Amino acid sequence: PLIAGLVTSTSVNFLSLNDCTLHGGAVEELKKLLKSNNTSVRTLNLGESITCSEMLSDILSSMCRNSTITKLDICKCHFGSLGTKRIVDFLRRNRYLTRLELDRNFLGLQGASLIADALRVNKTLTYLDVSGCQLEDDGASAIFDALRCNSTLELLSICGNMIGPEGIEALAQSLVRNSSLLTIFLHGNNFRDDGAKKLAAMLSLNRTLEALYIDQCGLTG
Repeated sequence: PLIAGLVTSTSVNFLSLNDCTLHGGAVEELKKLLKSNNTSVRTLNLGESITCSEMLSDILSSMCRNSTITKLDICKCHFGSLGTKRIVDFLRRNRYLTRLELDRNFLGLQGASLIADALRVNKTLTYLDVSGCQLEDDGASAIFDALRCNSTLELLSICGNMIGPEGIEALAQSLVRNSSLLTIFLHGNNFRDDGAKKLAAMLSLNRTLEALYIDQCGLTG
């Protein structure tokens, strides 16, 4: 009943269902909400509430043509590789979402490659969080490579992904060509001084990056 009431609400713009148990009835109500373009909801938080790829697929399918929700948080869910494919399909079709938080989901190389493919074609996303997704160098490099042709992303959070010097080199090479990124969160990786030197060399060529967070990355100063 609560979710159904939001369809006609004109004041609620933030809906958080974080760590909720969404049963069939609640999911159906949520789908109706997402299919409606009359709702005032702009931000939807479903962190720790999506328990399978089928649920995620149903929710994203309902949201594909939604023009009101611009921020989506699906952190720490359990949607697997099939769910990641559904996210990529969604990013290719939706033209309104500007902020997507996927942190603390397992993506790995396969998932990162899929997200990278979406970044190459998506023209609306400005904020992406893939922190704690076990990307390592190869997965991170796939996403960094996509930044070469992405012209809309302004903030990337990719903390705690075991990124070493090899991954940071891929980032440095991409940032030479990227002119949209303003902020990058890299803290909690392990690229040490070798990676920092590669980033430093890039900074002399990039004229748009404004903030770079490299705390707890094994630097010695």
